[in-house]
Amino acid sequence: MVGLTDGLTQSAQAFADSLPKLREATESITHSTHHINRLLQKLEDHPQSLLFGAPVATPGPGETGFHSPQNRFP
Repeated sequence: MVGLTDGLTQSAQAFADSLPKLREATESITHSTHHINRLLQKLEDHPQSLLFGAPVATPGPGETGFHSPQNRFP
């Protein structure tokens, strides 16, 4: 009976020791999944970016090349 208890104790300790590694692996997988989802969304929005690169952002206020909208709302 003592051997069974020792075996269970060792198994429980090994499981407890592996939990931080399992949590780290889970977080890494979650992080990678978010990046892949973001990439897929960008490719869905702009499939041509595979051939031509990412689309150029439109200049905002204060940036060279910015043009304010003219009479957007009558």
